[in-house]
Amino acid sequence: MRVRIVQFTLALLTGALALVAMAPAASAHTADVTISCTAVTFNYAKFPDKANTIGSEVVTIDGITIVSKSFSFTGPTGSDTVELHFRTNNTYTVVGTATWTLRTKTKTATLTQDVSNCGPTCPHNPPPPCPHGHKPPCPHGHDPHGHCPHGHDPH
Repeated sequence: MRVRIVQFTLALLTGALALVAMAPAASAHTADVTISCTAVTFNYAKFPDKANTIGSEVVTIDGITIVSKSFSFTGPTGSDTVELHFRTNNTYTVVGTATWTLRTKTKTATLTQDVSNCGPTCPHNPPPPCPHGHKPPCPHGHDPHGHCPHGHDPH
């Protein structure tokens, strides 16, 4: 009798392990960052089919933050694009980082990429003057070289 109980218990455990092994893996939410001369694009996938908020999207060019914002989308997928504008044809280091929290787990996706021969893409080249003779920003402040934060250039 004791042998049958042990065999039955082993059979149950083996069956349970088989079910666990066959269960589909939990779909993990992901972010993919792409960088080009014209934009940084954040693509989100496998998120819950509801309203989602990405806590932080940050784009830097040569260490200068040009965008820092949150982004919201509804459904399992979403995409956000940050336009880039360059005043000259130099080489720039662009970093795109997305950070989000779901179910108490914080995740980050980051891409660092050098781009070159991307400019000039500012609509005014040379630009009209800023107050106090400083250079103006490209549209939306997306130019780290010759920008006027708050209307003044610290350089």
